[in-house]
Amino acid sequence: NDENYKEIFTIAKERNIHMIYASKNTDIYLGGKNMVYIDTLFPFTSLLGSKDTEEIGNNFSLVQRLTFETMIHHKRKRTDILLTGDIEKETENRLLLSGISLSADILKIAHHGSRSSSSENFLKAVNPKQAIITTGIQNTFHHPHKETLDLLKKLKIPFVNSQKGDVVIRF
Repeated sequence: NDENYKEIFTIAKERNIHMIYASKNTDIYLGGKNMVYIDTLFPFTSLLGSKDTEEIGNNFSLVQRLTFETMIHHKRKRTDILLTGDIEKETENRLLLSGISLSADILKIAHHGSRSSSSENFLKAVNPKQAIITTGIQNTFHHPHKETLDLLKKLKIPFVNSQKGDVVIRF
């Protein structure tokens, strides 16, 4: 019921844009030459009709697995990217306890690398080959936080930060 969201819904309706209200098991097939699809892992229930966005907050960000499947020399190659929005350790723990496979080749680090996210158990469960941290230049929260960077280094997870420009993934 937030005014900004209402404006998005109004514009989508005016332009005849189909809206998808994602919650767990909302799968979106993007089609194309290669198989590209999005699997929504969280939230576990729909937030449609929630009282206000402040009540919902970061811990109800969408968590989705973006999967690319391509054929290379008659072999199927799959790359999974876990997109974590701004979830914090509370939601990471809920995901861990749910038993959902969180494994991914690439992890978009939650909440811009804030110390309130990216617990050691969560990072170990995802076990990414690469991590991406999205932050703006001179952000007022000083993301990413040193604690998160130190943990990524400790777990030997290579990472890139968008602070110096766009991040391009080639696979």
